[in-house]
This record gives sequence, structure tokens and C-alpha cells, in this order.
Amino acid sequence: MKVVFNHDAAIDEYIAGVLLTTLPNIELSDIIITNGDCVAGPAMNAAYKIQQFINSPANLVSLALSRSWNQFPWEYRKDSVTLNTIACLSDIPTDPDWPYYPDQSMPSLSYEQLCEKWQQDPALGYPINLTEPDYPDGNQALKTTLQTACDNQEKVTLLICCPLTLLRNVLQESPELAAGIEQLIWMGGAVNGHAGNLDPNTLPKDIANPYAEWNVFWDPYAVAWVFENTNFPITLFPLNVTDDAKITNEFLASLKSQSATAKLSELAYQSYQLTLDQPFYCMWDVTAASYLARPDLFKAPSKQTLAIITDGYYQGTLINQPNGRKVDVVLEFADLQGFYNYVLQQLNQ
Repeated sequence: MKVVFNHDAAIDEYIAGVLLTTLPNIELSDIIITNGDCVAGPAMNAAYKIQQFINSPANLVSLALSRSWNQFPWEYRKDSVTLNTIACLSDIPTDPDWPYYPDQSMPSLSYEQLCEKWQQDPALGYPINLTEPDYPDGNQALKTTLQTACDNQEKVTLLICCPLTLLRNVLQESPELAAGIEQLIWMGGAVNGHAGNLDPNTLPKDIANPYAEWNVFWDPYAVAWVFENTNFPITLFPLNVTDDAKITNEFLASLKSQSATAKLSELAYQSYQLTLDQPFYCMWDVTAASYLARPDLFKAPSKQTLAIITDGYYQGTLINQPNGRKVDVVLEFADLQGFYNYVLQQLNQ
């Protein structure tokens, strides 16, 4: 199975990407980062460092040109910055061909020194006259992979653990590329009245409706477009199921124990330590990724017809509608302990 992994560089998404490299019969063709629950420069740096640490090709990584409707809170996005500093990644250099971010020498400069520095070297890392950073183009990466699949009469699976903006943008421009998509596995949303995750402590209470989930709320119009203009199968992993995959003390203790001899556990343990001040944190994306190899860990999906509210207070809420998009919705684990055991097994290397 050829898989394109699109995520927005939160801690759990990085570990989901690592998990994908261990799954049997999975060919990971692209890792495309959307600047969502992250800061793009440090997120790309962390992705590169992780690829180096696990001895996986760094040329899989690219940056989507997606832009948000509702951006994630800074309190969440900082994790992509901090991840670069964990012990197992801190000494790994960043890609020399990518923008140097952050340039540690720059924050202490006066305005006059900054202007002088810019005049000496406009490419130093402050591209004020450029519209996009010089990272590999994620939109083009997805187009190329889908075009190749179409040309070879093959299909790829999309695992998206972030908003659907990249997918919408690419298919809006080139709708024929949908023929190269086998299925979409999407971690997003909350259904059947389940609580969303818009925190009124990080958003004004007049905006934080109780049923929206961030991957939907970030760009509800992209969701509406994909629902209304495509017909490939969609399997949804909403908060209904992913909220059960909590990062427990027992799970962390097992990761720590394995860390002495397993690099992947070392990376996962140090990464998840950054989330300890976020008691709501779960393995949302690792849950969705594990489905590719172990669907037996989950109860059979519920077949629902879903639509999305795009405007007003309930913006970003998925609702059941008779004329909505047919979606397979995974609502429950069949074997939650088996899920933890499987993740630990795969990371024990």
C-alpha cells in the first residue's frame, strides 16, 4: 500500500509518522506538513531531524502552501519549536539547503544592524521580499504522486491527520488527480453529539462551540469542498474514538523502559514528555495510523452521511444529514489494550 501522510506537525503526528515506517506492506511515499498546529520553520526542522534520527529518507518531507481560516492557538503550536530541543534530536543539524530557522544570532540585533545584515545577505533567513519559504513544495509533491499513480493506473492511500486544505487545493486545481486516490483515512471531527476540542481557555467563548474539532474548524470550507466534490472512500477517525487513546502513565513507563535499547521508543518517550502539561493530550494520529495495519483493533465502522456547518457559531461542526457525504466512521476500539501493546511493539526497535 502506497501512503501519503499529510500532517500539521504536532507531537503525536510525528510519532504517527515514525509508526508508519514500521508497518508491514506500507510504502511511505510523501510526508507533507501543513502549517497548522505548528510553526512552519521549526516544524520542518524537526521533521528533518526525525528522519535523520530514524535513518529514513529526508527527501520525503515537504511543506504545503495551505493557509488557514481559523489558526490553532499559539499555546499548542509551540510544541513544534520545543521538539527540536529534546535530547535525542538537539545535536542533529538541520538541512543545509533549507532556510536557516531560527537564526540564533539574529534576535539580539538592533534595527539598524538588521537592515545592514539584510543588505549583506538577503537570503540569510529573513525573506521579507519572498512570498514563500524555500522548502520543498508540498502541493507539487502531492500532485506528482497522484499524477504518477494515474499514469501507472495505480492508487495511493491518503492518511491526513490535519485539515483537508492541501487536498482541496490540489484537487480544485487538478480534479482529474482524484482518480489516483484509493481512499482517505482522516483524523478529524467529532460526530453524534460528541464533545469537540475547541478550548474556551484558548479561544473567546463566543467562538468555541462545543462540537467542533480543530482539524475541521481550521478550514471548514475545505471539508465542505471535499465532501461535495469527490467520491473516493473516506474513513473518519473522530474524537469519539481517538479520545480513548490517552497517553497513560503505564504507556509512558513502557516507552521509557524500552528506550534503553530502542531508538523509536526513545524518540517517542522524549516527545510525549513535552505534552505532560496538556492533560487532554491523546494519541489521536497514532490511532488513525495504526488502522492501516491493524483494523482488527477497532469495531466495524459506522456508515454515516455527514455534512459540515461552515458559518456562524457552529462553524466546523459535523452533522448527520440525509443528503450528506457517505463516510465510514470509526467510533470505538475493539481492543484498546491491544492497541497500546501494538504501538509499543512497533516502537520497540
